[in-house]
Amino acid sequence: MTAYLRRRGRPSPALVVSCLALFAALGGGAYAATSSRDTTLHWQNAATVNSWTLFTTGYAPAGYVKDSNGVVHLRGSIRGGASGSVAFTLPKADRPSHYLYLPIFTSGGTVGNVFIAPNGQVKPSGADASADSSLDGVSFVAGE
Repeated sequence: MTAYLRRRGRPSPALVVSCLALFAALGGGAYAATSSRDTTLHWQNAATVNSWTLFTTGYAPAGYVKDSNGVVHLRGSIRGGASGSVAFTLPKADRPSHYLYLPIFTSGGTVGNVFIAPNGQVKPSGADASADSSLDGVSFVAGE
């Protein structure tokens, strides 16, 4: 190829078109540098009620976030409230359109449940729910 360029002084049109096609297919340098999306999630701490409190010793604060695909994720751990009582309420934009009843881990590794209503109320339940209810891993699509 080098000998060809020295002999002719410029690359063949086929080579130029191939390079341009490859550049366009890969998105080009300017596109790649400017098209990255902000994937940082901005977690909101749960505003607990009914004697529920954030269990923060070694855990993330209990909270929620909605990602760019509309999926709401819960995290952290709460304790102190009565099993089945409202622990916190999700904002309107982060609520499911139907009732959800999902498994969670409670104190001592026992399995409990979290009930999430279309009005946004989040209610942990189970034998050991008031000692510690982990919300880690709970996800659902908002509005569906």
